[in-house]
Amino acid sequence: METSAKHYPVIQEYIDNYWGERRDNLIGKLLAEGKAGGYIRPDLSLEGFFFYYQIVRRGVYAIPNIAERMLSKPQLMPEVISVAIHGLRG
Repeated sequence: METSAKHYPVIQEYIDNYWGERRDNLIGKLLAEGKAGGYIRPDLSLEGFFFYYQIVRRGVYAIPNIAERMLSKPQLMPEVISVAIHGLRG
């Protein structure tokens, strides 16, 4: 399947759309649950969150050798996650 997706952009696009739609639905439900529970601020729009998510996702893909860097310095991941979730004042 991976080989087919690499050689046929139409297949890759279909897979991305299929899983992207499922992912977005799950994230939407998670945000709604977080808002209802008081864990996520109620004024955060789904569109605003997805815009942020898109920026972060593209940024991750733009970093060369990110997987190797994460594996070589696993102690950085809790810090990075904290900044992403709580901001600089976390």
